[in-house]
Amino acid sequence: MNKSRNIFVRFFGVPVRGQSYLNLLYMLLAFPLGIFYFIFLIGGFTLGIPLLLVLVGVLVLLVVFAGWVAFVAFERQLAIWLLKTDVPPYLPEGNITTGTSGFVGHILANRATWTGLVFLFLKMPLGIFSLALIVSLFGFTLLCLAAPFIYDWVQLEVWLPWGQVWAVENLGEAVILFFVGILMIFVSFHLLNITAWVWGRVAYWMLGVKQKEDARIEPVRETAPEQLESIEAESPPAETAVAGTGALLEAAQEPELTEQEIDPKDVPLITPPPAQNKMLIDEGDLPAVEPVEEKDLSPPEWLLERYDALEYYEADESPSAVPKPEDNEDIEQGSEHQANWEEE
Repeated sequence: MNKSRNIFVRFFGVPVRGQSYLNLLYMLLAFPLGIFYFIFLIGGFTLGIPLLLVLVGVLVLLVVFAGWVAFVAFERQLAIWLLKTDVPPYLPEGNITTGTSGFVGHILANRATWTGLVFLFLKMPLGIFSLALIVSLFGFTLLCLAAPFIYDWVQLEVWLPWGQVWAVENLGEAVILFFVGILMIFVSFHLLNITAWVWGRVAYWMLGVKQKEDARIEPVRETAPEQLESIEAESPPAETAVAGTGALLEAAQEPELTEQEIDPKDVPLITPPPAQNKMLIDEGDLPAVEPVEEKDLSPPEWLLERYDALEYYEADESPSAVPKPEDNEDIEQGSEHQANWEEE
C-alpha cells in the first residue's frame, strides 16, 4: 500500500517540486549559452590559427584557451547548482607544478580540459533539442487546456500516432482534450526531468575527473611510546621467525625432492605477522578489592605432639636415634599420647 502511495505521490507531485523548475531553468539557459560558446570558440580558432605566424594569433589563442577553461569551470558549477549533480573536481588532487608554464601544462594534460571542450561544442545542439522539447510539450499542454474556450474560433486538430487526425468540433471533445492537457502537465515535467538527468550525467563524465581510490593515501596513525614498547616485547626476533619459516618450507618440500637440491635463495621468506597492540590497563580503573582476613590454618598442638611421637617410634634404630637420659620424660609423655590416640 505504501509503495503504491509513493508512486502516486512521485508522479502527481512533480509540479510542486522546486527541482523541476531548476531543471527547466538549466535547459532554457542551454540554448543561448550553447550559441555563445559556439561563436566564441569557432571565431577564436578561425581567427587565431591563421595568424599563428604573427604574435597576434598567439594572443588570440591564449584568450580562447583562457575562456575555454573558464567556461568549463562555469558549466561544472552550473550543473552543481541547478541540476544538483555531484560533478567531480575539474583538477584532481595532487601536486601541481609551480610556475605559470607548469600550471598551463598541468591543465593541458588534464582529461577534463578536452572533454570539457567537447561539452561546450555539444551545448548548442543539445540546447536546441531541449528548447524544442520544452516548446512542444508545454505548447501542446496549453493548447489542450484552452480547448473548451477556443474550439469555436480555432480549428483544433490532434495528429494521432496511427496517421489519423482528430478534429475537435464540439464542447464534449474539447472537455476531453482539456483533461488530456491536465495529464500532460505531469507527463511534460517528468520528460523534462529525465532530459535534465541526462544532462547531469553528461556533465558528470565530461566536466570533472573522478579521483582514483588507489590514489587516496590514508594518514599514518601515531603510536604511543608505551604501545611501541609492548609491541617490541611481544614480537619475536626477525631472524628466528624467518628461520622457522624456512624450516617449514623445507619440511613441506622434502617428499618431492629426488635428485635436485633447493637453493636457499629460491625459498621465499614469509615475514611474520605484525604483533597485536597490547592493551594497557590503568590500575586506577580496576575495582577495589576488599582484603581477605588471614585465618590460622596451623594444626593443633596435640596433633603435632602425636606426629612427633610417631616419628620417634618409626625412626631407624641407630646409636644416633637412642634417646638420652634427659629425654626420658618426653618419651614417657609421647607413649602416653600414643596410647590415648590408639584407644581413640
